[in-house]
Amino acid sequence: MTGTSNYGFSGDVPEGVSVEQNVQIAQEYQKTHTPAETLQWFFDTVRNNKDGHLPTSESMDYKQTDPKYADFGNFNYTEGGNYA
Repeated sequence: MTGTSNYGFSGDVPEGVSVEQNVQIAQEYQKTHTPAETLQWFFDTVRNNKDGHLPTSESMDYKQTDPKYADFGNFNYTEGGNYA
């Protein structure tokens, strides 16, 4: 886990990833896109990436990296969705 905030999440977190960072990414995206574009981007980013629709570096489907990150991914989805 990084030293940044994870909005109170205390489980396993992928190295170099934080909810706070992902919320900032969503907020930056939202500034330059319509609400519909932002929702589509968010859906594409957090949805199951087993089909490889996004490069791993752009996907927030952390359970594809390791199943132990599934809870973090679900928490990240909730918090990110609140800001997207």
